[in-house]
Amino acid sequence: MGIGEGFSTGCEIVSAMLLEIARQLVRFENGASCGADLTFVYCLVCQKNTQMSLFQSPQKKMEPVQKAAAVANPVGSEAEKSAPAKSPPKFGFTDTGPIQQKGLLSEAQIASSKSFYASNKADFSPDVIREIQAKVGVAQTGSMEDSTLQAIAKFQQGAGLTADGKLGSKSLPKLMTHGLANDSTQKDYVADYLGIPWSSLKTASERGSKMVELINKQLKLAGVPECGVRVEDLGDDSGQFDFGPWSILVGNDFLSKDTLTRKEQDDFANTVIHEARHAEQWFNMAQLLAGRGKTARQISDELGIPLKIAKAAVLNPIKAGQAKSAVAKNWYESVYGSGSDHREVALGDKGTYEDYRNLPEESDAWRVGDEFDAKLKERRTEDKKKDAVKPASTGKKVKEKKE
Repeated sequence: MGIGEGFSTGCEIVSAMLLEIARQLVRFENGASCGADLTFVYCLVCQKNTQMSLFQSPQKKMEPVQKAAAVANPVGSEAEKSAPAKSPPKFGFTDTGPIQQKGLLSEAQIASSKSFYASNKADFSPDVIREIQAKVGVAQTGSMEDSTLQAIAKFQQGAGLTADGKLGSKSLPKLMTHGLANDSTQKDYVADYLGIPWSSLKTASERGSKMVELINKQLKLAGVPECGVRVEDLGDDSGQFDFGPWSILVGNDFLSKDTLTRKEQDDFANTVIHEARHAEQWFNMAQLLAGRGKTARQISDELGIPLKIAKAAVLNPIKAGQAKSAVAKNWYESVYGSGSDHREVALGDKGTYEDYRNLPEESDAWRVGDEFDAKLKERRTEDKKKDAVKPASTGKKVKEKKE
């Protein structure tokens, strides 16, 4: 008789299921069945105790066949005791295969996620989906199956994002990283930054130029045109990106102090990679338009970027069918497309700081800056540990023995 058969109430079914679990655990723990100690299960629905045996179901009448089976091989009989002890199943597996674990997403959330991808088929082609599946570690089938959506949700949860299975403007660039968002790129920038001889840099121009020089090295490796640098009066801001002249503006007041504290230096390095990420975003948008067949002149006019930058984009377009195209499209729609009106409000007097931070291009640039901060902290911790294990030096030189 299966669990739940022959019971009159749902409460008894639940009780039987719980006791079956306990029964198996005890058997696996002891290698054989133990006695049939009586257990009282309190039911919150019936509000009463049900007397049950650990190795017997609630007292119900047995069918003749069941009685015969019980007599032939009773619980705790010599036949059962002499049988080899079973080992508990390995975590996540049974004798017949993997245990199906419940994912983060409910059926309703899975349906909502599938609807999201169905309405964005142009962005999530089978090839793009395969890229995504490779990243989240599931079979590359080219379709958004339940297992893929659950894996995406797991990634989102681990990244501190809303775990809904939908790769939107925050989740997609975090999963499908490129350029300045790559782990290796940020580590290289950290290493270069830590090597800056700040004591020899006295002016705002010298300090700003050095930092932009370091980030231009990373932009070049990412295939993005290098940025110019200009010292401007930016008030309390330490830097901004101006896509018109394709330059990173550095704040005169911030960088003209006699001495910058380590925190101020770190903040400036964060600002520079943040603003350089905007340069990368604008170039990706230009590449996206180039992939749609637009000319350099059309791209320059639409985005307001220098013609030479647009020409570079035409030489290396982002075509449809790549995950990078969906990432760039989110930024384009926010700045120049369907989200442009919202962006104008968010950046205006009526916009809130939260509105500003949630803009696709801003949330991405801030994330890259935060990741730089984390890499910087990790590197300093590693360097500190290395210094701690170095042998102490006495500072004395040992004289060589002359022959």
